[in-house]
Amino acid sequence: MARTTSALIAGVVMAGSLLAAAPAVASPASTASIDQCAVNRFCVWTGPGATGLFASFTRGAPELPVGIDNNVASVFNRTKVPWCLYDGRNYRGLLAEVAPNTFGNLLPSMSNQVSSLRPC
Repeated sequence: MARTTSALIAGVVMAGSLLAAAPAVASPASTASIDQCAVNRFCVWTGPGATGLFASFTRGAPELPVGIDNNVASVFNRTKVPWCLYDGRNYRGLLAEVAPNTFGNLLPSMSNQVSSLRPC
């Protein structure tokens, strides 16, 4: 299976560090922002530009929480390692690799497909 690079992410480089793990509790859309994503976390939002429901990870998640699963539109990798996004649960069907310290919106062809994620 060929790896897809962070070119699939429409975004710009931001600051960050390492790690990734269990999802955080989803936040209401009214409080969503890029500032929610702490250093050493991989963060996802259900809307573009860090809007919508939010979850953050310090390790891989073989299954995303309800409301986030198959609903990811933007991501922020605030770690020092690339993270892989998968279409299926349990890390099946690689969609993209997100470079360290990268924020952006998923391309329309990948939006609302992510079901699991982990450091690559």
